[in-house]
Amino acid sequence: MSVPLVGQLDEARRFQLDLRPRAPVVRAAPPSSPDARPTAAVLLLSRSADLELGALQHILRQVGIPVVRLDADDLEALELSVDLAAGTVRLGAALFRPTVTWIRHFGGEALAGRHSAVRTRWRRESWSALPRQLACVSATLIGPSGPGAAEQLATATRLGIATPRTLITTCLADASALTGPKVVLKSLDRHFVESPPGILNGIFADVRERADLVRAGHRLDAPVLLQEYVEHDRELRVYHLAGELVAYQVDKRTPADPWRDTAGVRARLVEVPPAVGAATLALAREWGLVYAAFDFLVRAEEPVFLEANPDGDWRWLESGAGPVTRAAVRMIRARHAPETTVDVVTFLAGGDGRHGR
Repeated sequence: MSVPLVGQLDEARRFQLDLRPRAPVVRAAPPSSPDARPTAAVLLLSRSADLELGALQHILRQVGIPVVRLDADDLEALELSVDLAAGTVRLGAALFRPTVTWIRHFGGEALAGRHSAVRTRWRRESWSALPRQLACVSATLIGPSGPGAAEQLATATRLGIATPRTLITTCLADASALTGPKVVLKSLDRHFVESPPGILNGIFADVRERADLVRAGHRLDAPVLLQEYVEHDRELRVYHLAGELVAYQVDKRTPADPWRDTAGVRARLVEVPPAVGAATLALAREWGLVYAAFDFLVRAEEPVFLEANPDGDWRWLESGAGPVTRAAVRMIRARHAPETTVDVVTFLAGGDGRHGR
């Protein structure tokens, strides 16, 4: 029998998501001004396969908001200059001033190892460090990261929001300290491991019988989250976009279904329950998050907080330019040009927003 949770990385059971570009990446030229002054523009950093930012990029350009896209799988021979004093970014010959910088799924892990191991590591770490530095020249920074799992749960508990009892452990026999017949194992960090570059290997939450873990006494070579299983009435994913909330009820058989069995996942737009909305806003405010996807269980109308993902995808729940996409456009527009009178809602009514880069 494979080891719980980490057995998902065994060759026979491995789930992989290929994010490598299907065709040569064509970098869109940043906006430029004829008098060489920097143009105000929205800067999007992610991967070429990011459908969420692809839809936003299309809509923002259609309503007249300049957009620059920089993808982690498009960094070879890139000419980049950030002027901290002037607050500008130069890509090639084009100069712009970021009004909003949104960072999702951007990191040096996407770079191929074309040099020595030491030089490859340096390149990846340097590109991974770039996004945080852009906060110095951008009026608004969205992402790229938030608090870790333990800090999230500790904050929620301090604010009086229910959470599952949780251990961080390398010994799964510690499940004896929890209650109930079932437990949940989760990766302490991300739900994917990237190896090789552009290939994400899934490592999803694993629901197990508590007695089985105690009896087997598995020891792992890395720490994981071990949580009590919470019986619940429904599961909600709540998107927080600068104070605006959009909620979906998600029904699935296993935590991995959104990736492994998408046909078996049912999701519908719902009103945000008052208690869930209050918990979401309180946590986002506590962590200073402009955007994040929050996961809750609801039992007897009480929210139980699971986690918040600052990179949380939403297109898998939407058809076309749905409510989260529209809220994201409003969020960016309000920060790029608060005085604009562009009627984004009317524009979206005429198209589905499914266009990519």
